[in-house]
Amino acid sequence: MEGEEHPAKRRRLADKVAIDEAVTCPTCYEGFTERGAHIPLNLPCGHTHCSDCVGRLVDRKCPNCRRVFVGTAASLPRNFPVLHLIARAEEPAPPPPEETEVLLWLRDCGPEFQRYAPILAANGASAIEHIRVVAEDPRLYADLLTSLIAGEETVVAKAMAKRAIKEKVEALLTLPDAAGQYQAKREAALREREELRHQEAAAKAERLAELEREAEAAAGLASVDDVLRFVQTNSLASAESVAVALLRKVAGLSGDGAGRERFASGATGQFWGWLRGAMDAHAGSAAVAEQGCRALVSLADNPPSDKSDAIRTKLGEAGVCAVLVRLLSVQRGDAAVMQWACKAAWKVARNDDNKIKLGEAGACEAVVAALRGHSGSAAVAEQGCWAVVNLAYRKPFNKTRLVSIGAKALAQSIASNPAMSDEAKTQARDAAGLL
Repeated sequence: MEGEEHPAKRRRLADKVAIDEAVTCPTCYEGFTERGAHIPLNLPCGHTHCSDCVGRLVDRKCPNCRRVFVGTAASLPRNFPVLHLIARAEEPAPPPPEETEVLLWLRDCGPEFQRYAPILAANGASAIEHIRVVAEDPRLYADLLTSLIAGEETVVAKAMAKRAIKEKVEALLTLPDAAGQYQAKREAALREREELRHQEAAAKAERLAELEREAEAAAGLASVDDVLRFVQTNSLASAESVAVALLRKVAGLSGDGAGRERFASGATGQFWGWLRGAMDAHAGSAAVAEQGCRALVSLADNPPSDKSDAIRTKLGEAGVCAVLVRLLSVQRGDAAVMQWACKAAWKVARNDDNKIKLGEAGACEAVVAALRGHSGSAAVAEQGCWAVVNLAYRKPFNKTRLVSIGAKALAQSIASNPAMSDEAKTQARDAAGLL
């Protein structure tokens, strides 16, 4: 038993590690504080992060479970149980449980020694220190042995008990101080944990710096070929901040016929897969969603040549239709994203195959939900009615679905709303007439 830690000791160490984790932000690995930049905040999903990390979340998604939440760091509730743990941790720590550790060791030494543990503990605050002092004084040591073997009835029993006690006491005196050993292990574990925190924080800072450099590089790309080469060779092209810069660049470079033709002829399946994958992976990011939809609008617009339909075909084959419908659902509360998502939907739907793919993915329901959710937005109304027209045109399946979910009545109400723009009213009348 001498080479093993007692179970109670291991449990206390595990409890301490668990408490350390509870009072540490899992994102930046900084300890929570009662005030300042690292106040523990409760997210609606139940996870806790510090106020500094929550304030940096652009997409308002929990770093643990990726669940979207509403609000800011200032509006989220504090985690009071964690604050209580912090306050308790700042109180003066009680003396190390040296006596308890020794008594546990004595209990594990053998049944013949258990009866003597109370006697050892009763002679001072620290049992191990008392044994050491007594063992250095022959007279006191003899008195101790006499008192411990007093309960034995025969000379042989007394001799055997005396011999066993000497062996146990000698072993005890060579044992490292239990409390000190425990404290040393705890401090070593804390140092190791702190070093790990610094390493992870440094790695995180380096990662953020690298993303900033790549985002700046993406923003400085000058041609379609530069964009295609960047997507093909850069492993960070799908990172959120880099993807925003790239999608903004794609939207700008495909804003004319020549740019669209270059994308149509030069872009490989890897590019179209990246476009779909970046929007899908960051569907919860309003910045990625809006820039992605702007890029789709530019790519699928009408150029002087017929290459635009080739691009729409490639977008459909890459799975963009399903991603558009997902964005319309996930970003439903953002009017700007809804405006551009509806516009992207009707641009992409100018391809007959894409009409079917959009309808099967739920685009009819998603567009009508966007129109209802932003009934006061003329921009959403105009682009949403455009989407209704293009989805229903020459596609009875989509037309039937739109009518069944009230799209015609909704378009009529938009057309008669005096607060709507003339463009929105015109598209609403077209939609109502087609349905």
